[in-house]
Amino acid sequence: MLVSGEYKTKGDYHKNLDKNWPFYPVYIEKMKMVKNFLAKERKGKKILDLGCGEGVLVEEMAKKGYDIIGLDANYESAKVLRREITNTGFGENSFDITLCLDVLEHLSFDEQEKAVDEIKRILKPEGTLVLTL
Repeated sequence: MLVSGEYKTKGDYHKNLDKNWPFYPVYIEKMKMVKNFLAKERKGKKILDLGCGEGVLVEEMAKKGYDIIGLDANYESAKVLRREITNTGFGENSFDITLCLDVLEHLSFDEQEKAVDEIKRILKPEGTLVLTL
């Protein structure tokens, strides 16, 4: 496992959630919503979780049989590739579903535009983007 950025100082904070974290209730509710979305006949779809951190959602959904992989600039594991959202390295039209949960607001305006262009490039024409800010 390779880590940098906030993971060097905070550790796997999504895997070890602090119930006193101000965003805890929002995070928990958002994860429920995303899991419910994926549960609705999304098995068999190729899914990418951009900026997935430690890959908590990726690991959980993969264990349930989903074809999912994560990408994060500061973390790498068996199910998470350490790459930039602005240059994922994936081919065009690679994914049926792309998740980008609370990521874009951490980028500069120029990087945001590049990230959106990259998402459009790797998402299949009839694909679905789940984006939260």
